[in-house]
Amino acid sequence: MRVATWNLQRKSGAPTIRSQLEILGAVEADVLVLTEVHPSFMEPGSAPVLSDVSKDEPADGAAWVAILGDDMQRVDIEVRSARFAAAAAGVVGDEQVVVYGSVLPWRSASKHVPDRRFPGENSRAMFRRVLGDQVADIHQLQGMFSGALLIWAGDFNQSLSGPNKGGSDEARQLLREALSDLGLAAWNEHARHKIETLKAIDLICGPSARPVTSVSRIDPNKLS
Repeated sequence: MRVATWNLQRKSGAPTIRSQLEILGAVEADVLVLTEVHPSFMEPGSAPVLSDVSKDEPADGAAWVAILGDDMQRVDIEVRSARFAAAAAGVVGDEQVVVYGSVLPWRSASKHVPDRRFPGENSRAMFRRVLGDQVADIHQLQGMFSGALLIWAGDFNQSLSGPNKGGSDEARQLLREALSDLGLAAWNEHARHKIETLKAIDLICGPSARPVTSVSRIDPNKLS
């Protein structure tokens, strides 16, 4: 099984979308978790599982998360961080798979999406709250699908190793504790970021004991 995640950054130009579709299609992922997905990106006839979309956030009607896969269907739970996450389940090969796709708040989130923060909440407090909501969602999914392979993927806006530029030591520790609590590991923790010396913030997480055959990286310079 092959899993991939990518932040599309709400890009909508036709040439860019064609380039993205070609390169992501070449990955041949069984499950694809996309973040910041502009509506024009979706191919006609596609049926992704989307996070809730607000008319005002993002302003262009983009979804924070889209989960794609041949057999992926929305899971009937109330996602606590509705606009930052989505949940889906399906069968890949002969294995039941549950996917939780999410975005975690970034350093300036409280300013960029003020309607998503609580009164008096700064970005660090927002990160703690949304992370806690997402961990609670995943615990619920683990209870509902006890025999399934659970994958948590998306734009975490926080690396787990290497220089911590753009993140914080507190957020890194909170994320590590959350993964440990869930029995998960970030399979691509040591993959390179677009910026040299930094490590991935778009993470793919699964059971700590699950063997991973290989980890590869989509070259961001190929996507305009």
